[in-house]
Amino acid sequence: MKREATDLIVLHVTKFGDSALIVHALSPLYGRCGLIIKGVGAGKKNRRAAALFQPLNVLETVVDENPKSSLLSIRSAELKYNLTSIRGNILKNCISVFLSELLYRLVSEGSREEGLFEWTENMICALEGLECDFSNFHIYFSIGLCGILGFSPNRDSGYRFSEANEALLGKFLSNDFAGCMALPATGEMRSSFMEDMVKYLEYHIDKPLEIKSLKILHELLC
Repeated sequence: MKREATDLIVLHVTKFGDSALIVHALSPLYGRCGLIIKGVGAGKKNRRAAALFQPLNVLETVVDENPKSSLLSIRSAELKYNLTSIRGNILKNCISVFLSELLYRLVSEGSREEGLFEWTENMICALEGLECDFSNFHIYFSIGLCGILGFSPNRDSGYRFSEANEALLGKFLSNDFAGCMALPATGEMRSSFMEDMVKYLEYHIDKPLEIKSLKILHELLC
């Protein structure tokens, strides 16, 4: 059994039995991977696990590879960053849930997209550091993610955004990070754009994404 140290970005967690969790995550070493952590029962261990494995948490871990299982086994895990601003702000936290679900639905198990982990980690730190003007962050992230995955939206992509959303897309593509965060947009404009963006992503991966957290995010932004 081989043991490795690797950072993880948490995407999705499900309970497994009475005292284990299945964790879906990004790793610079393994790409999009599945892991299991055992011994998570009631009491303090359960509360600590709930705090550790929140969406988009970045962890420093030690994992075991098991030749008999596709799941890595988490031996130890610690927070790399305390995302106090994200966890303490309802909108930021909702954005983080949406982004983690987007990555979970979009990036296939076992895929190793070059630069994805590092880019996502930088984006998490950027969201944590923003004190205001972060209502456009999920749009900026979604457009950037398309570029990392190799299908940046443009006129030659084969999918047509609505006229209004194409105009907004052009503004995001022509501005830097600070400029994108400051772009004026109503909640309805952001919602319409993200609905178009999800359809664009579905067009490229040829399957529905079914992102449930987007509706909640829309309600907060409107």
